[in-house]
Amino acid sequence: MDLFSFFMPIALKISDVAIDWQQVASGAAAFAVIVAVSFLLFLGLASFLRFHHMIASERNMENMDPTNAFYIRIVRRIANLRLNAKPFCLVLVSARLRPVAGEAGFRPADREAVLEKLVSNLRSGDDRAIYNDDLIALAIEVGPKNMASVQQRLAKEIDQMQIAGDDATAHKVDLRMGCAFFPEGAESIDDLFSNAQTMLAEARAADTMNTWKFDLDLPDPEAEVEEEDDENLPAYIDPVTGLLKSQRAPATAQKFISQYRRDRNAVSIILISIDAPERYAKNYGEGVVGALRKEMAKRMESCLREEDLLCCWDEEGFVVGIDGDAECASLVARRLLKAFQSDKVAYGGYRLRLKTTLGSASYPDHKDLPREILKAAEMALQSAGRKGGNIHVSFDPKLEQLENERKQREAF
Repeated sequence: MDLFSFFMPIALKISDVAIDWQQVASGAAAFAVIVAVSFLLFLGLASFLRFHHMIASERNMENMDPTNAFYIRIVRRIANLRLNAKPFCLVLVSARLRPVAGEAGFRPADREAVLEKLVSNLRSGDDRAIYNDDLIALAIEVGPKNMASVQQRLAKEIDQMQIAGDDATAHKVDLRMGCAFFPEGAESIDDLFSNAQTMLAEARAADTMNTWKFDLDLPDPEAEVEEEDDENLPAYIDPVTGLLKSQRAPATAQKFISQYRRDRNAVSIILISIDAPERYAKNYGEGVVGALRKEMAKRMESCLREEDLLCCWDEEGFVVGIDGDAECASLVARRLLKAFQSDKVAYGGYRLRLKTTLGSASYPDHKDLPREILKAAEMALQSAGRKGGNIHVSFDPKLEQLENERKQREAF
């Protein structure tokens, strides 16, 4: 047998196998093409159905009650914002006319005129509606940090607004606005509308015209620190204690509260101040208060966890945030008091006793909104100071009653 006869059958076999593999490859390629085309057709069909669903939804919303339609649009806005995390503010507006003498009725046409005036000063992406027949509802794409500028712009327009009554007399417009922020102040749509309605009730109870009420304290633009106090420290860090400066404390504390509140978890705020700092300064010099604050910060850091909030508050105080109820806050406050009293502070050759005052408030034990919790903690701190200091006081509803009575006495 020669070599040709030997290798020829083998070559034929290899050729047959190659042809089989070519057929397989061709079949696979055809299958891939079919899958790709089917996928594109599926996407096209899905887009077509989605488009028709959106058209049908828009038609339904056009025929829907304005209140329900606005509510659904806010639901959609929240659903979308969970993806791109853009904040917005829900504003509920109550309007009435203030003539030169006496009151005037507020007609539906007047409400439409006010809405048109407000909308002319908003962006196209902001939403609006007549809500529950007697209110104006706005959804403004803005967070607490930039709300002050929006408020000033709208307030200027509102102050200049006049509407002609049935008697052709020009009337000034008195607007009361309750504002709630998403997601800083509320996580769910129910909380958002509840906060806005609570703030609107506070605005309606105010004595001044064109009143705004917010569920969060707006940061003061003039309080922003632009220059660094130390070349090695960021502008927002206090060089004495190494903690966040007091200018940023209210917004930071409210954000801390909101993080736990949106999951319905208990959270507490403890405010701490030095008792009679002016007395320390008078007896030992101006630098003594800074030395005491520095020592207090060091002792608090040793008592708190890394996830707890600790930053400066006012000129001589601190704010502490913990995840826990009122009982937990009392335990932490007692621990802090013990740390402050454990040893005297060395300063200028003296051994100074550190006297402090603590006040606390909690969610949900005492208040619901972050701003209210901070206010309640301040009431508790003031109560502790009136009791002589070196003590912790937890918020009690009676403190509000006493505070209102005190304000009434001062008014007279």
